[in-house]
Amino acid sequence: MPSARKALGELRQSTQTIDLSWVPAGQASINGEVPWKVGARLAHDFRRQHGLSEDSPIPTSFFEERLGTKLPLSKSSELSLGAFRPEADEQRTSLLVPSRREESQRFLIARLIACSLVTAENNRLLPVTQAATALQKLERSFGQELLCPWQELDELTDHVGTEDEGIAQAADHFNVSERMVLSTLVNKKKIARHRLEPT
Repeated sequence: MPSARKALGELRQSTQTIDLSWVPAGQASINGEVPWKVGARLAHDFRRQHGLSEDSPIPTSFFEERLGTKLPLSKSSELSLGAFRPEADEQRTSLLVPSRREESQRFLIARLIACSLVTAENNRLLPVTQAATALQKLERSFGQELLCPWQELDELTDHVGTEDEGIAQAADHFNVSERMVLSTLVNKKKIARHRLEPT
């Protein structure tokens, strides 16, 4: 698979780096649980461990301080591949950044944190792809619940509504994409699935 090898080489050589050394590697596992439930639980655990409110938006400054970089990062690739852990004597993790949008980068970072939590330290590749794997489902669930907690989103959309204007307000409140708000509302059966279909 030459394309896969090329992509991995691009990832390893990327000059875009973040510090993920503060995220404990392989701290959690799926162990036969439903991946999306594990992801949501880990997101709540993460908030508690880092002194974050259970339902408030996470400021970008929280990530910037811990990652040792300013957001948004420059776009560096069309690929969504993930990150590559450094050698033992290095601290910063290289990654590919497929979007210039801050909200997309926040979700990417959240997924990388989730991946690091459940991936053994000797596995240097932290995959963040669109593949329908258990790991991908866990990452996405973690990212959604970390950045856009369901209880707060539910209460907010009760107030602002679930039409386009309400979705935009919720996305702005949590600093996430409107697509994340929609997919969360669909997954929780608050709105119909057809709302996710392109118009």
